[in-house]
Amino acid sequence: MSLSLDEAKAEFGSGRYKNTLLTIESLEASGFVHPELWVLKGLAILSRDEDHEDHPTYKLEDAERAFKHALSLDPGYVPALVELGWYYLAVCNKAAQAIGYFEQAIEAEKRDLKRLVEGLVISVSEVRGNGKARLYLEELPGNLLSDIAMDEIAPWIKPCFRATDLAPFGLFIWPHLSC
Repeated sequence: MSLSLDEAKAEFGSGRYKNTLLTIESLEASGFVHPELWVLKGLAILSRDEDHEDHPTYKLEDAERAFKHALSLDPGYVPALVELGWYYLAVCNKAAQAIGYFEQAIEAEKRDLKRLVEGLVISVSEVRGNGKARLYLEELPGNLLSDIAMDEIAPWIKPCFRATDLAPFGLFIWPHLSC
């Protein structure tokens, strides 16, 4: 029988953590390598029953190792950063250690969000024109991109922004397109 990551996720979603771990172990044995597998393993370890009867070979520290292994495969893997942050905060009661992981996850999300907005602006501008792109941007929640500075926006978009138009939005990057 061929197992898949989707099957492990389905087991986890159904609360069958022992089966989740058994499926993950089979995937590991077959050579399957992906950070999502290791995050799922860490979550399954943390989600087991208090008495650990469902899979007694794992300890809480194994969840930490699983999250860190996911990061060794992909240092910017946001789910691993988030879960490791929560592990230190909620399981270990080490908030100071959690901060760095949450900060890294937020920075990674900001980079992705910047790329998403650039793609959105380009797409809306090409399909509906710059005026529609401006209106679309104005309708987005005001705090969505408050940490993305003007110099981080794609170079071709910059000429369409007027700094004087930013005040009504209370944010550095929310301009009206003027092209």
